[in-house]
Amino acid sequence: ERLPLVRDADMSEELLQTAPQQIGKYTYYKLGSTTIDQLRTNGFIPKKNYDKLKAKKPDGLVVYHGQIRAVVEYKQPKELSSEKHLLKAIKQEVEVAKALCKIFIVTDGTKSFWINALNGEPIKDAQGNDLRVLFHPKIVKSTMALEYLLDEVHASITATNSIIKSAKLVD
Repeated sequence: ERLPLVRDADMSEELLQTAPQQIGKYTYYKLGSTTIDQLRTNGFIPKKNYDKLKAKKPDGLVVYHGQIRAVVEYKQPKELSSEKHLLKAIKQEVEVAKALCKIFIVTDGTKSFWINALNGEPIKDAQGNDLRVLFHPKIVKSTMALEYLLDEVHASITATNSIIKSAKLVD
């Protein structure tokens, strides 16, 4: 006799089907239809009050030992075609990233914008250039390079600093 499958009624279908992807020591979850509230209820993110963000649906999460290290937002290329479009995309979801972590990555799959979630500024390399390394878990040329970059950005940025301390560039 088979037991009925018991599952949390609040668990999204997507959360049950998401195959996590490894990026070195990091785990990437591609989402899109799972709400912040569902992530909280199911222990993916800290159990705190997310107020007006509860219904938001992050497109992806980069996780390290149960801690969210980055929130990823996917956009159509036309939605990132100008500075105005980019700023709109950032403004739309940066509060979600800020509630969860320090790194917010907006990407269309061909170009990526790394944003300091704590202050909304572009993250810059040690030379002062905007960090534009493509975030695309399926075509990571060098997993080690992306892993290193996530480490460096996480260790470097604060609410008042958006510049990576290390001079080692990642291509």
